Amino acid sequence: MKSVLLPSSIRIGLIKSLDDILESIDKLSDEDSEICFDFSEVEWISGEMTTLLGMEMRRLQFTGHILYSTGMSPRIKNILNKNGFNTLLLDHPKAEDIYNTTIPYTEISSNALSDINNYIDSIVFNKLNKTLVHATEQRFKEAVFEIADNTHIHSNSNQIYMCGQHFPQKQSLAFTIADNGISIPVKVNNALHAYTKNVSSHDTDLIDWATKQGNSTKDVPAAGLGLSDIINTMKQLGELTIVSNYGYWKLNSSNTLVKHHLNFPLHGTLIHFNFLLEKNFYTPTDNSAILSF
Repeated sequence: MKSVLLPSSIRIGLIKSLDDILESIDKLSDEDSEICFDFSEVEWISGEMTTLLGMEMRRLQFTGHILYSTGMSPRIKNILNKNGFNTLLLDHPKAEDIYNTTIPYTEISSNALSDINNYIDSIVFNKLNKTLVHATEQRFKEAVFEIADNTHIHSNSNQIYMCGQHFPQKQSLAFTIADNGISIPVKVNNALHAYTKNVSSHDTDLIDWATKQGNSTKDVPAAGLGLSDIINTMKQLGELTIVSNYGYWKLNSSNTLVKHHLNFPLHGTLIHFNFLLEKNFYTPTDNSAILSF
């Protein structure tokens, strides 16, 4: 049995942790019929980052591998039991979320728009106990729907993976959506023929191209919002990170960009939203109301 040893902390901003996970998975072969994900060193995992583990584990299962897990501490097991990750992937019983801050891990067909809408409406926004600015809620929905549409049209993947976490003390909502299809850099380069397929160091440039106004690999460039509109939305609402193939691209809350070249590829695309709720997510119901968590 082959083992995948997970790092001590799994967060979207830890590049080395991402690389460590991707390296361990990249080294697996078709002959490794049984694979054990070893959580013994994991001290923290951000709830929304179970999307990364979930889609990688599903990819391995879809290619015939049998998966096991070991070494989960009570704290980590509680996190993954509460958000449903352990239930879907490892057949563990689901734990109660007494604080009502968990946005559960889910796997939905990318063309099941009603299911996606129900997930966003009844689960994601149900975690927030303030009055949402309707326009902001709509922009968030449109961003998620556009990513789902991109998954279905661009990546040749029929499945999307989503998970999130509401942090009341930090006044933020982290949400991740991912797919195992054709990555953004590969799709863009297939359209542009800008670089040879082996020049992975250009992947962040190809992601950057996809975020620019007017750039699209769709047959009808005007179709959908496009990544550029999602970027413009997140410039006002928080932070956005895109991980795809060898590229790591992040828009900070200060509207500055962080780009990294990963040493090992993510086979697909992961998009991480960090909504900073204190920015403009909420409005009081009347002039005298003071709303707080």
